Amino acid sequence: GVAQATMTTNIPPVEGNFTSAPASGLAATTPFALQFSGWLDLDSPTLIYPLAYKVWYQQADAAVILYAGASPQVVATLPMGDAANGYALTLYASVTDSTRSPSDIQHTFACS
Repeated sequence: GVAQATMTTNIPPVEGNFTSAPASGLAATTPFALQFSGWLDLDSPTLIYPLAYKVWYQQADAAVILYAGASPQVVATLPMGDAANGYALTLYASVTDSTRSPSDIQHTFACS
């Protein structure tokens, strides 16, 4: 006898952007508009499943989550960046599809 199995693998969301405006600002004061745009889940071209979004930064050994939810836009104030590195602050972001396959992004800007 012969056994045959067909398996379909899932790919994470693709082709999107993660942006912030303004590009720099004051810690705990400037509202930063963070936006995910253009993300597609190509696994299901005939069905539209909602995507989930998450934004965080690292502080010491812990991840501090700024946002996790279904909206592709969020406004947040941010902590001060690394003074020894031009006040650079790196935000990490993730877009996941209905099967929780993530696409991860990084965005660095100045926050003094």
